Amino acid sequence: MTHNGIGGYLPLELSRGSDYYPLSIKLNSGRNCLRYILDAYEYRKIYLPHYSCNALLEPLMNKGIDFEFYGINNDFSPKFKKKLENDSAMIIINYFGLQVKNNVRNRDENIIIDNSQAFYLEPVQGVPTFYSPRKFFGVPDGGYLFCDKKILLPDKRDVSHHRTMHLILRADGNTEDGYGYYKTHENGFTLIPLKQMSTLTRSILKSISYDEISEIRRVNFLYLHKALSAENELLIDQKNIYGPMAYPLLRKNGKVLKEKLLKNDVFIATYWPEVLGRTNQNDFEYYLTENLLALPVDQRYTHSDMEKIVSLLT
Repeated sequence: MTHNGIGGYLPLELSRGSDYYPLSIKLNSGRNCLRYILDAYEYRKIYLPHYSCNALLEPLMNKGIDFEFYGINNDFSPKFKKKLENDSAMIIINYFGLQVKNNVRNRDENIIIDNSQAFYLEPVQGVPTFYSPRKFFGVPDGGYLFCDKKILLPDKRDVSHHRTMHLILRADGNTEDGYGYYKTHENGFTLIPLKQMSTLTRSILKSISYDEISEIRRVNFLYLHKALSAENELLIDQKNIYGPMAYPLLRKNGKVLKEKLLKNDVFIATYWPEVLGRTNQNDFEYYLTENLLALPVDQRYTHSDMEKIVSLLT
């Protein structure tokens, strides 16, 4: 039992703002938001993109739910023509903060929106939608969920203090040592049971300047798009940008360019290596995994950082 009492040592100083999604169900991770949806709707089969993280598969496999992959186009819209049965659903991912749902056929079928990479995209009314704020902000865990069909929430609230070392080390200027903790932390998400969002994570999320961060990301994204779009093999609608996660640049020599960026201290994550194991070399998703450059545009970076990236790619 926790009892704060009166007096004693001071806590971490955080501003007392409000939740960005106050009406959401607040859980301890994005994948646990998906677990909640699966429990609520009792789907027997899920369709999901080849181009996705194994984190989406874990809840399906743990519950023994059948799944099938589908392809995507170069604007990230689904190549999906099947009629969904009542006990099946398809997951649509809004990649990198680009809104895919406008490219999807109007349908009243069972859809789940994965906004893990699209924090600032508002949920679609009546469509189960989940978010992973740690993809955008310095928080150890947490997930926001919109789901009309409710089930009983777990009584236990998660605790997050043991997941913060990488954040603390990076904040203290020790990024290299923090990376090991970060990798351990990321791998540990497979073991986290569904719980309510921790008090620490929610407090940090209430301290964030969301509008300012969204604008920084948008400006950086548009700068890169203006400079690099002519050689980008992806179709990107620049009017459809909402606090993006990264600028996705696809070039046929992407693997080589990634190495060049790395040698110049520009670190690019690969989304997602596991895709290579479930696709063929002639598949678009295989090519995308090998050659896509997810260029950083987040709130840490300024105009000069964007200029450096462009200079290395042009």
